Amino acid sequence: MKPFTLSRRSILQGMGAIAATLPFANLWPKSAIAAAKTSAPSAAASPGETLLEQLLQDNFLPETEELVRITTYLGESVDNQGLQDVQSLLYQWATEFNTSELTTLKLTPFEWKKTLPVGDAGEEKEYWLFGLRIGSDTPSRTVAMICHLDTVLPGEAEGWLPFEPKIEEDVEYAEGQEDFLVGRGTIDDKGPAVSAFIVARAIAKQFDGTMPAGLTVEIFFDTSEETDMATPKYLDDDTKPQRNPDFGIVYDAQWAVRAEKGGERPEFGVSSTGEPQGSLWIESFISAPDSATNQIPVSAEAVIQGETEALDTFYTNVEALYAAYEFDDPNYRRAELQIARDSNNYVVLTTLVAGAQHGSAPDENRADGANPLVSLANFLAGLVREGTLAPNDMGSMAVFIEWMWGTRVFGENHAALVAYDEVFVEGNGTTYAVTKLETDATSGDPHLEIDIRYAIPHHQQDWDRETEGIIPGDSEFEDIFSTLVAEFNATYPAYPPVVLTVTNTLFGPDIRLPDTNEEFQRLDAAYREATGEPCPQLAIGGGTDAKGYLFLLAAGPLFDRRMGPPINYHGINEGAPLTTMDDSTRILYSVMHKEVTDFAAPSVQNRFSQQRDRRGQRPASFKGHLEGY
Repeated sequence: MKPFTLSRRSILQGMGAIAATLPFANLWPKSAIAAAKTSAPSAAASPGETLLEQLLQDNFLPETEELVRITTYLGESVDNQGLQDVQSLLYQWATEFNTSELTTLKLTPFEWKKTLPVGDAGEEKEYWLFGLRIGSDTPSRTVAMICHLDTVLPGEAEGWLPFEPKIEEDVEYAEGQEDFLVGRGTIDDKGPAVSAFIVARAIAKQFDGTMPAGLTVEIFFDTSEETDMATPKYLDDDTKPQRNPDFGIVYDAQWAVRAEKGGERPEFGVSSTGEPQGSLWIESFISAPDSATNQIPVSAEAVIQGETEALDTFYTNVEALYAAYEFDDPNYRRAELQIARDSNNYVVLTTLVAGAQHGSAPDENRADGANPLVSLANFLAGLVREGTLAPNDMGSMAVFIEWMWGTRVFGENHAALVAYDEVFVEGNGTTYAVTKLETDATSGDPHLEIDIRYAIPHHQQDWDRETEGIIPGDSEFEDIFSTLVAEFNATYPAYPPVVLTVTNTLFGPDIRLPDTNEEFQRLDAAYREATGEPCPQLAIGGGTDAKGYLFLLAAGPLFDRRMGPPINYHGINEGAPLTTMDDSTRILYSVMHKEVTDFAAPSVQNRFSQQRDRRGQRPASFKGHLEGY
């Protein structure tokens, strides 16, 4: 007989049958209730399960929408009013829930703030996170859900209203169609934060009066994850009164992460060598202002200056030149180009982003979208090399980008840039996102920053295939780029020379062994209980708060690893798939529920003690929290 199996979605939609039997079934998302109504009625739901379904239906959308309307993007001060407003709302909702639903347990607020030195210049910064706890005030074990409430910059594009959340129905995604909630932060990470808050309330309801002594379940919210990250500072603070989690889920990724690539941030510059020699030249060349290095920019802009007649001719012909330009790949999808004249009658070229914008996944952008900085740099480089534009500092930078990376993201132009291994396999190896080009405020020279997520062979120290956590040490990129920059300058001796200004290894690759890792085994068991399927084991480029901490795992809410449309991590039209969010919230509830019920069994206490001994620490060289990733 052929074995009978159920897909994750089938099982989770079956769980939705609980809601189909309740008075508020008319509020259940149509894609799930259709499946639920065809299923047999479920057994009597527990108080926690019943409340979980009710909160998913009644609270997820309005609470997420309310948070999305509040601006909390990077670049604002850590105590900006938006984040304070979000904190007040969450505490208000928690207080109302305590009053209306709980008799013994309470969702208790906590907060951590600390001013710490930043960099080597004697500067200081205040780091801040806050959260809610249920259970013991003096726990012997703490289980956590970790989210963040800051976002990347909103970005600008026609029709994109980042702080006016809206529903888009029947969007093609993953296994079929889903309704999406669209707005800045819906998937990264305000929507998941609301999901985790729903789970915390459902757990409190389920174990009100029966929570095991010595156990605490908590949820905490980072306020600067997209920039310099409070969570690592909090976890490394040995003076805080709070206990670090013994096990925690960083709910800001996919199900589930077993390895994260290393991170590197090289910076390159070109110094001006005087007035350009020619009738046309690039006066300025920048990515969108305030672009983050871990975000493919919304746009790129080049201003072309020169003699009047040459400018007029260029303005007339540049659209056709761009359309006919032969990039390094005949299948390359070039960014949309806009052409204008400014108040000085100079020609302004602007390219616009399409597709995925997360700096950790430039391959997704390359496959289905367009990086505006890459398209414009390669086009301008061709014009410089053929003599249409003079090779000044801006022109040299464009040619350098073309020579070093072209339009490709895996380093294919140079053998030294290509790397993959048994964890980060071919097609998921070292990636290069050309993300940030700005003009130095003092010198006016171009300054380029790159977001690199790298595989094991690009690290100085190899992995021993046994040890978990971050591989200590630095990358090989200082030597690699020093050699390649010298080669470029020798190849184009007439151009202003490029210099490697600095390169920083933010962190080495972080690897877990799912078959023996106790935290992953516990996650897998809960995932199987909820879905009937083994938990996926992903190796990703994105850097999460779990990096370097063996007691944390990055998991959920997404099942599909793609970050491009219609998810659009860090991008225009960011969206959260609503059925997926419901499914993931149920799995997260299953994880937390299992942690509570297993803690109550004496037979696992020794194992928990052993897990506490396995807690890892980020190496002293870890710099990811200084720059965001």
